Amino acid sequence: MRKKPVMIKQMLKLNQFVYIFLFLLLPAILFASSQKTKLIFLNWPGYIHPDVISSFEKQFDIDVHEVFYETDELKEEILLANDAKGFDVMVGSGITMVQYLKRRWIDPIKPQDIPNISKIKQKFQNFHPALKNYAVPYLWGTLGIGYRKDKIIHSVTSWGDLFKPRSYLRGKILMINDSKDTIGAALKLGGHSFNSKELTHYNEVFHILQYQKSYVKDYSYVDISEKSQLLTGEIWMAMMYNGDALALKQKNSNIAFCNPKEGTNLWVDYLAVMAASKHKKLARAFINHIQSPKNAALISMKLKYATPNDAAEVHMPKSHLENTIIFPSEEILEKSEVFCPLPPNIIKKRNNIFMSVIHGKH
Repeated sequence: MRKKPVMIKQMLKLNQFVYIFLFLLLPAILFASSQKTKLIFLNWPGYIHPDVISSFEKQFDIDVHEVFYETDELKEEILLANDAKGFDVMVGSGITMVQYLKRRWIDPIKPQDIPNISKIKQKFQNFHPALKNYAVPYLWGTLGIGYRKDKIIHSVTSWGDLFKPRSYLRGKILMINDSKDTIGAALKLGGHSFNSKELTHYNEVFHILQYQKSYVKDYSYVDISEKSQLLTGEIWMAMMYNGDALALKQKNSNIAFCNPKEGTNLWVDYLAVMAASKHKKLARAFINHIQSPKNAALISMKLKYATPNDAAEVHMPKSHLENTIIFPSEEILEKSEVFCPLPPNIIKKRNNIFMSVIHGKH
């Protein structure tokens, strides 16, 4: 995830309770503004090509309204606040979609309702077998290390370069504020699985994160706007997703990206129709529209993430398809893992470590 993850823009830092309150008022606000049918799309900020939305709106004479979330945790709070009602289509990481399936928040899909499912590569349809009849793979990518090659004087090849940094990087590192990614990568550095179920492995993780903390300027997602700390030079190294690194590289050629040699998280984000949607036929048509080969190619090229749509490849230039940041080598992929469900005691251990080290809470 994707559990995703993703294109993050600077957003107003509303208090989460205020944010949820505003969300609960959303249906009334939208109804008052227009009588045109509205499809409500829960998504990361900027995580689709705007032309794909506008062409669907024109074809079906409707409005697509996006509601954004900044983190998986905030998305969870928004959905829980109203029992996942008020949305028609949602983007989410594989691991979160599996949880939503258990809660009966997402609706079954049939190939005849979304014909472009047939264009999705089989290996991506099988990443999370439980989702095969409930969600459609959208984009995929990797978690790695973005850095300023004009500032870093050593080769960056390993998670060790991020978690056990050189002295000149003190205060120059940015880490993702997400326990799955941060703890998972630290486990990988120790030679363990992203999904380790061994409690002893987490003692190593605790010490790794504790050592690294004095080098970290902030725990947040990388801004990909012109104000990005990687562009201004406030940050020289960051945990980030491959597509975000490429987006910044377009603005500054000194931005580089590394898929660490130990392996990494291979995430797949999915599209799903919400079980409580009042416009399920339109929602399925929207997903089918997104996964038309030309639209899938447009989205992949804009966001710099790989599409699982096999038929989209003929619509993308060779330079895009051969970019190893977007499409990593088989060697990297073989060492990489998707997030899997973990037992409650391991989830509690991971959360305790994250809150203790990152946020100073016990």
